[in-house]
Amino acid sequence: MSLVRTLILILLILAALACTTSQSMQDNGFTDEPTAPTMRHSLKELVHLDSYKMTRLVNKEMNMQEGNEETFLREATMVLTQTVLVQPQYPEREAAIHELKGKLDQEDYIYILQKAADDFIYLIRNNPAPSDQATALVGLKNLVLEASSLNRTDLKPTIQKIADAHIEVSQAAQKYADEPMMQLTSPSTQATLALAKH
Repeated sequence: MSLVRTLILILLILAALACTTSQSMQDNGFTDEPTAPTMRHSLKELVHLDSYKMTRLVNKEMNMQEGNEETFLREATMVLTQTVLVQPQYPEREAAIHELKGKLDQEDYIYILQKAADDFIYLIRNNPAPSDQATALVGLKNLVLEASSLNRTDLKPTIQKIADAHIEVSQAAQKYADEPMMQLTSPSTQATLALAKH
């Protein structure tokens, strides 16, 4: 009988230790859930930047590291996703695209467009914050427009992926976008229309 009690006592101690460890990990920011990505800029910020300020912003955020192509392309993808494509105004966005393209060769630009599509889709699916949702929706729609304008066969699978994602505009994201007076549209719908034209 004493052996049974001892085993029960040991199990209770182990259970208490497990709960304490789990709580400690949560308190210190260690959880099983991945951290949802966030947008660097918001629509409310970007609508106030003119072409000159956008080009300066691209230059500031591009961390030019000689001899490290992987880091350079990762940084370029971040700038494309977080700054360039999320600019809702066409002239300012085109100025930023031109500035970024000047730092890359054509094939690298195609590569980071493909990577940016994956980043946008992941963010939209995993970050429920209305400001980030709205900004990412604008960015992904603009990516479709940019990819379509290049008219390259190697970008068609990317556009198809966006169409197949069936991304819809949430009410919360549209409500956020209403403040800068912007009507959001589904990137998936935009992608479907783009594919129909080619």
